[in-house]
Parts: sequence; structure tokens; C-alpha cells
Amino acid sequence: MKYSLEIVYKVCNDDTGEVIEVGPDPDGLRLVEIRSLTDDGELGGNICVTEEALPLLIDALQRSLTSLQSRDTAEHFVTG
Repeated sequence: MKYSLEIVYKVCNDDTGEVIEVGPDPDGLRLVEIRSLTDDGELGGNICVTEEALPLLIDALQRSLTSLQSRDTAEHFVTG
């Protein structure tokens, strides 16, 4: 019998019950999976990221946050 320990980080919306989970991919491919779960636990979407791409994704998220915070409203946010 084989056991493993998996650590998953959760960002929970306390008002709606929606959850974003960040943890290892379920196939054991050494990827980080980001999953969006609806309030009833259904998978809303997911993305798997390699170890090499993860720092770039983190940088993009931080830059997106900075851009949002520096604008008066989110409707002026430009993606791309």
C-alpha cells in the first residue's frame, strides 16, 4: 500500500463559497495546478504550469495587481 501527502492552498470567497486551489497536478507530472471551484464544488476551470513557467506567471499576476491598483477603476485594465 502506498500513501502520499499532498498540500493544497485554498483561497476562499467567504461570501460566495467559491474557491481557488493551488497545488500539485493530479497526474504527478511535477506541475502546479490552479483550479477554480464553484460554490457547489464543481470544477470551473484549471490551468497547469511548469516549474519554469511559474515565476513568470507569478510576475504577470503581480504586475496585473499593480496595474489594477494604480487605476481609478478596473474597467481601464488592459490585458495582453
